Amino acid sequence: MKNVELEKAVLSMLIIDQYIPKNLELTEEDFFDYNNRLCFKAIIKHNASFELVLNELSKITLFNYNDYFADLMEKKPIFDIKKAELELKKYTVKRQAIHKCEEYKSGKIELINLISDLNRINKTKITFNPKSADTLESNNIKFNLHFPQGEVSLIAGMGGAGKTYMAIYLAMKFCNINPAKKCLLWLTEDAEAIFTERLNYISRNYQMPIPQNLFVEFNNPAPIMEKQYGQIKKTKEYNELMEYILNYDLIFLDPLGNFNPFGANDNKENRYFINSFREKITKSNKSIVFLHHTNKIQIAPLGSLCQVLTHDQVYGRVYKVEGANQITATARFVCYFETAGDSHYKKLLSVIKSNVGRTGDVIDTLETPHKTEG
Repeated sequence: MKNVELEKAVLSMLIIDQYIPKNLELTEEDFFDYNNRLCFKAIIKHNASFELVLNELSKITLFNYNDYFADLMEKKPIFDIKKAELELKKYTVKRQAIHKCEEYKSGKIELINLISDLNRINKTKITFNPKSADTLESNNIKFNLHFPQGEVSLIAGMGGAGKTYMAIYLAMKFCNINPAKKCLLWLTEDAEAIFTERLNYISRNYQMPIPQNLFVEFNNPAPIMEKQYGQIKKTKEYNELMEYILNYDLIFLDPLGNFNPFGANDNKENRYFINSFREKITKSNKSIVFLHHTNKIQIAPLGSLCQVLTHDQVYGRVYKVEGANQITATARFVCYFETAGDSHYKKLLSVIKSNVGRTGDVIDTLETPHKTEG
């Protein structure tokens, strides 16, 4: 990886995590690219707050922050920050040595000074601070029902699998378990009468009272972003939507496509879209869950836009989520909803991607009664 690309990967990690490791020893001088240096400076200044960093860089003349961040978000973030730090420090030492040689060639310093400076530069040591694994403290990740707080999650499933039905069931379950918290179901493809029928059916057949802390929205949202001359801009409706949904603790948005103004097939735009939600809830006790379609369960052809997520050894299937792979790459927690084997009455919600724990677990089961009362 070239040093400029490595710089961007480091910046991408800091922006996505919105967290600066306590033992980070990088400085502005370790970034060769001028724009990367400006970005790193802003990240340190604003403690990796994506919104504040973006706001500061947008004020810099001739800095095309939209294209810059779109490119930055497309980079695969690194996970070994110390290894990347070592590489960038090596490049810094090389640049310092080259600079001193150029000063000697131009007559700015004497040979004796060049030798002294090169000896000093080459003796520069990069310090490390390893910790014993048994001394590390847990972040104690908290969940709203099954979904990690401060993160964007995804429930994927084939069309007609019952994702919306499952979301209603989960919302009722959450509200009954947590009467002091609030849940929002934003169902843009359901009529109010159909939702009411489903709500009453679930309440009757799963012995769950209809909770007062469950709220429902049916309208389609106004476009929250737009693209002008190749640049992505958030509209005023973006801030209005965020302010509205963050009054709730657990938020289901169904389907993702009705909230995403860019369509499903562009990696840069979809990464930007998902991160625009993540930046608002990071370090909060909120959980946002998008519902999204999968294609048929089969092996994806070469060149397919569908991201292969995992392979189920039991059923011999490959799960794919429609659209650009950054939809699933940027979401931190992805579940798959499907019928269990040959049983038409039993459906499973399984974890197929998780940045906060193990994958493969069935986290909820929905068994449809064979007969219903009334």
